[in-house]
Amino acid sequence: AWEATSNVVNCAALLLLIVAAVVFLGADGIVRILATGFDAEIWDEMATLTRVVIFSIVFSVLAVILGSLHNIYRQQQYPAFGRFVNAVVILASIYYLGRQYGMIGYALGMLVGSIATFLIQAWLLWQQRGRYRLILRPRAKEVRELLAVAFPLFIGLTGTRIDVILDQNFASWLAEGSLTVLVAAIMLAGVATDLVITVSSTVLLPHFSGLVAEKRFDEVRKRLLQSLGGYLLLLVPVSAFLIVAAGPIVEVVFLHGRFTEHKAALLVQLLPIVAIASPVYAMGQVLAQAHISGGDTKTPMYIGFWRLGFKLVVTLSLILPLGIVALAAA
Repeated sequence: AWEATSNVVNCAALLLLIVAAVVFLGADGIVRILATGFDAEIWDEMATLTRVVIFSIVFSVLAVILGSLHNIYRQQQYPAFGRFVNAVVILASIYYLGRQYGMIGYALGMLVGSIATFLIQAWLLWQQRGRYRLILRPRAKEVRELLAVAFPLFIGLTGTRIDVILDQNFASWLAEGSLTVLVAAIMLAGVATDLVITVSSTVLLPHFSGLVAEKRFDEVRKRLLQSLGGYLLLLVPVSAFLIVAAGPIVEVVFLHGRFTEHKAALLVQLLPIVAIASPVYAMGQVLAQAHISGGDTKTPMYIGFWRLGFKLVVTLSLILPLGIVALAAA
């Protein structure tokens, strides 16, 4: 098992490095494609930030892969501690490097945080040093089997990233600050949602997979319903609070520095819309874990395409009369 795992980890590392190198070299052209409405000065700044941040993707994804291996060994404390360290490093970078270097300081914080998280997860490789192998066989059976299962899932889950690309493109043509307000609304509404998604992917996926492997399908259904009910009890009150208290929340969290009164008023409009969507989106992610645990990665892919197409239709229909509100509604 560890020989196959070693090969998969090594092949993933090589693929990530190749992708990072391509993005690093082509950053100038990529940012112009992904955010068409900005000017040359902003494009240049985005390209610089991209070249710093892209290598954090390498370490972050490898940390997730190693974190999944920790979960198999029921060592969830390492992934949890890694996320905590990552957050602390980013906050420290914002406070210290951000003051001196601006956005580049934030980007450097993301890079350093991802490296720290990876090093914490890499403890498993040290624990298993007697089994881990420095091998690289991209045509091996385990890699082909993994790609066959993962490719549809990759396409489906990429929909969330395509969301970001579409939002960036549409928002970049609207009034200055529109994209900032949209991201702020999504971030606030995602506080509880991200917790649910993280817990479900960390705990539920291996748990469901074990039950499916033992063909205990009645138990899967029971645990799934319990999980959905428990998460709804958490998320519905949080979403209701965000809707009712949108004004005070925005004032406390964002109304500082260069975040103007106009942006704050617009954010108060967007936050209730996005907050309504958060519980539903989180439940969808939990259900996706149940599909994946049974080896069904095509259903999440199909759902992702339908959702993306529907969102695009809504955006194109409402963007002219409603502006940034249309993106939140979509």
